[in-house]
Amino acid sequence: MFCHRKRLVSLSLLLLALFGSTLQAQFVAEETILPFRPDHLTVDGLDVYYHFPSGTPAEWTGILYFFHGGKGTARSGFQKVEMAALLGDAVEQGYAIICPESTIRRHHSEWRNWVFPEPDRPWPAAFPTAWKNSDEIFIRRLHDHFFGTDGDSLPVFLVGHSSGGRFASAMGLLLRQPRPFSKRTLNVRAVAVFANTGSRAYFGNHPDRPHRDYPTPVLFNHAANDPLNPVEEIEDNARHLHLSGVPVQLNRSERQPLRADRMARIVGISYVQSRQIYRILRQGGYLSADSLVRPRAFDYLRATSTHRLSRAQWREIDRQLNVLNAGHSFMSDFNASTFRFFAAHRD
Repeated sequence: MFCHRKRLVSLSLLLLALFGSTLQAQFVAEETILPFRPDHLTVDGLDVYYHFPSGTPAEWTGILYFFHGGKGTARSGFQKVEMAALLGDAVEQGYAIICPESTIRRHHSEWRNWVFPEPDRPWPAAFPTAWKNSDEIFIRRLHDHFFGTDGDSLPVFLVGHSSGGRFASAMGLLLRQPRPFSKRTLNVRAVAVFANTGSRAYFGNHPDRPHRDYPTPVLFNHAANDPLNPVEEIEDNARHLHLSGVPVQLNRSERQPLRADRMARIVGISYVQSRQIYRILRQGGYLSADSLVRPRAFDYLRATSTHRLSRAQWREIDRQLNVLNAGHSFMSDFNASTFRFFAAHRD
């Protein structure tokens, strides 16, 4: 049984012994926009960021695994505003948070999607079939070495964005089953899928595959104008799960007006600067009468603004505009709903 916050050095040494020479425990000053600095491990060249509450794991609300999107990294949850808002809320509510990295990065410099065997998705010809289970094996390995046999009963919640959301939907089934490479199971209580349809093959909603009994409650947090994930497919998967007796909930974000102080949620941008950004877009004609953001607003803002902002800040402004337009993006609009869903299915 670990007491993580009081014994970080001892935990680091223990993890190093458990993983062997492939793991290096590092506590470095990584950039984070949260009011705490996450702890950091490197496992076989992959980053793992985590933060554990005080007390013993049995006293925690649960363990939340956060799976980044296909263009993200393990750091994304601590550096992107909307994701950090969710992780910050999780910590306030007593969750341990673990943010691993997809294993495919070790083999392919540009491919960061999470991988698992899926019959209705193409598999790059250059990738060995053996890689297909590597992410699941990595998550099981992390869980086992963080928590040992105590981890079998601890409530686990999976949150994933985009590719990570699809992976989370599959893990809602696979991690609860004994597998050829691991007889242990995780006590996965609920899955939150952000900006993805989820895997219909694992939901048992694939027309050419045998029916599966999906065991885990699923929450879909999606956007109305996401070009990569049709609303109809999300609703079809949710309908199938509901008819199969699986608790399911859909939260859909629609287009929202830009408020003058919206960009002040970005670290380093003041309320004054946020209002100036609003005025630039308003005066340039890139906001409708009800302040909805029009196409190419970001390009216009970048070309006309005199603000000296970092590349990270500009990227975050672009993300915020995308969230407001209900595009393919992670949104913090449903944080309270997400944690109510988790609480309802914790026991």
